[in-house]
Amino acid sequence: MTRPKKACVEIHLGYFKQGDDLAHCLKETKTPEAAFKMHAEIMRSVAEHLDKVAALVAKHKVEVQADTHMIQICCDKKMASTLIKAELADKDPMEDE
Repeated sequence: MTRPKKACVEIHLGYFKQGDDLAHCLKETKTPEAAFKMHAEIMRSVAEHLDKVAALVAKHKVEVQADTHMIQICCDKKMASTLIKAELADKDPMEDE
């Protein structure tokens, strides 16, 4: 029996750092109330993204690496393709090397 080939993908979330992100929202909206609402919407979007990833990987064997500025999931190629097609992840640029 052959093992499925592995692939790695990267998860990119819609935020950087809380202060930087709120500063961007303040610049875009000009009022504190609107900035906080905009920031909250970004956080809801990020939470939704993570919930979708969690649902897809729930019954699959995956390896997750996380660091300051990256989240990487290594899994079988079919799962990696599913995450990419769902626009929840991007192909790991290091995979081509």
